[in-house]
Amino acid sequence: MTKTHGSNNKMVKITHISDTHGSHPELKFSGGDIFIHSGDVFDFKGKLTEQDVLKWFKSLPYTYKILVPGNHDQKTQNMKNENNFFILNNDICEILNLKIYGFSVCLNEVPVKNAYNTFKDEDIEKIAKDNVVDILVTHGPPKGILDTKNGQSIGSLSLKKYVEIKKPKYHLFGHAHHSPGIYSNGETIFINNSIVHYAYLGNVVNKPIDIMVDN
Repeated sequence: MTKTHGSNNKMVKITHISDTHGSHPELKFSGGDIFIHSGDVFDFKGKLTEQDVLKWFKSLPYTYKILVPGNHDQKTQNMKNENNFFILNNDICEILNLKIYGFSVCLNEVPVKNAYNTFKDEDIEKIAKDNVVDILVTHGPPKGILDTKNGQSIGSLSLKKYVEIKKPKYHLFGHAHHSPGIYSNGETIFINNSIVHYAYLGNVVNKPIDIMVDN
């Protein structure tokens, strides 16, 4: 279901982060129109509550806030959209004339205890919506693009094919902690902004990334 919020005729400032694993209090934000977290906001040890995370999102200096759950974000099942805070999982939200599709997908490349929303590669094509969007947000990366974790490629080939066909302006993701960065194939700009290097250590190695998008 598409949800429409606000209208605008100017450049939209978006801030993206991913894979904070409870280390989000250490980050500083400049503020803007839309804040996007592409998953694994909860800490590895499970100390954070849903209320803790919601309170933090509400405190951020952005008009709209989006969370696309990661494979360690089982607790988001107990959370709901509230005011201008949206949890997107295989859903589209239209904000300031930008269509944003959030899909909490990553491959089950390694058996993870209590892993949430992990899929086999061949299943992703069946789940992904057949929509053209401006910004695609997934937890996991596409195959071969900023997708290295522990020395292995963990990206989805089906997701890569989806992006090549639909050509969103941006594809924002994380999950692959060891290959953050920005890459463009000439049609889509890919951003992996995994904040911590190792989830269980919570060692912050990256900063929020701001992008300006023409709507």
